[in-house]
Amino acid sequence: MQALALQVLGSIFFYIISVYLSKDSFGAISWMNALSIFVTTILGFGLEQVVIRRIAASQRSDWAAAAFLFHSLTTFL
Repeated sequence: MQALALQVLGSIFFYIISVYLSKDSFGAISWMNALSIFVTTILGFGLEQVVIRRIAASQRSDWAAAAFLFHSLTTFL
């Protein structure tokens, strides 16, 4: 349900900015959005899925959460 709501709100947002912005400005925003999604995917290396599986499968998940936090902070910087 959350993913569907996110898609709907994203579509509404892009429709609104496409109406009010010039073609050049909208193109720049769309290009930067695509680039940020690509970079986020590459930097994640699928670690989110690994952490979720490890947490769900084990009784102790403190190391997985710490590793994910460290990875998130280092790739953010």
